Amino acid sequence: MDGSNRRELTVVSMEEPVGLSLDHVAGRLYWISEYKESIETLKVDGTGRHSFPAVLRAHTEPLGLAVFESRFFWTDGQELVSATRTSPQEHAVLLRAPVSAFTVLHALQQPPREYPAWHSAHTAP
Repeated sequence: MDGSNRRELTVVSMEEPVGLSLDHVAGRLYWISEYKESIETLKVDGTGRHSFPAVLRAHTEPLGLAVFESRFFWTDGQELVSATRTSPQEHAVLLRAPVSAFTVLHALQQPPREYPAWHSAHTAP
């Protein structure tokens, strides 16, 4: 992370990459190519480049990207959206709010809670 032993993995000229995201478990880097209007990926050794065209919604400018298991998550500054790799054209709007940065964490990475989330929703004030 200090820049030593730097190695070029790929050339992304003219792609205007946005939202670099690392899937550590799968050993893949992901980014949004505004030029190609797609989500791009390659293995961390620089091989296995793949493109997911037509995942992003038309006429939006994505700001961030996260990959978790088989889902893509991104924001366009107005909404947080998700789609699966197997059905990338089926978008789910998760939040309608001005989101500029986010992260996706596994349930095991969440801080412990004194009570389950459903408890506070069903408890009278």
